[in-house]
Amino acid sequence: MKHCLLTLTLAMLLIAATGMLAFAQGGGSSTSLNGTVIDQSGAVIPGAEVVARNNATGAEGKAVTAENGTFSIPFLSPGTYTATVTMPNFKQAIVKDIVLVAGTPGAIRVTLEVGGRNETVTVQANAELVQSATANITATLNTTQIGQLPLSSRSAFDFLVNLAGVDTTSSARNATVAGLPRNTVNITIDGINTQDNFLKGSAGGDGMFTVIQPLLDSIQEVTLSTATPGSESSG
Repeated sequence: MKHCLLTLTLAMLLIAATGMLAFAQGGGSSTSLNGTVIDQSGAVIPGAEVVARNNATGAEGKAVTAENGTFSIPFLSPGTYTATVTMPNFKQAIVKDIVLVAGTPGAIRVTLEVGGRNETVTVQANAELVQSATANITATLNTTQIGQLPLSSRSAFDFLVNLAGVDTTSSARNATVAGLPRNTVNITIDGINTQDNFLKGSAGGDGMFTVIQPLLDSIQEVTLSTATPGSESSG
């Protein structure tokens, strides 16, 4: 009887742990794609269908432009996308290589040409998208950039010291951002706080320290927000 009870307890703990893991993976690591669809005269086009497809996973997000020609596709995973815009009596427009990073909405402006839907106009997205959906000021390192830097450790967190505004005399743990005290720092992984909040409130203000040291193999990008962050940053 005790053996059965122990087995059941362990099973319940495993189920609970699995649920917590799923919640952690579904945190705030998403982004969005916004934009405007116009014709060759500059007039907005309502009712156009926009499909954003992740080049790596094939996952898609869809939207239809509003009366003012704008659209928004939320909850997209960071990555490189191809956007396809279709509208009756217009050629299909394809925008390639749209790079979206976590927490920073991307924006595109698509011009449709009059013609048949079986005709296609393909354009290349700019290397740097104009970000107009939020006032948040960020700097991002993706895995490609991190891989090209000297590897001082396997922790992606240590690469924060390579971003503008971060000052350190030794390790990332002792770094400061924009000259502010370390207890003003908020560290999250997939939107979930992983900071050592006990040490953060101590006299030393050891705020640049995360309980979880994210390895390079498990991180897609590292983003530093230095001004007007969103509500997900917990103030």
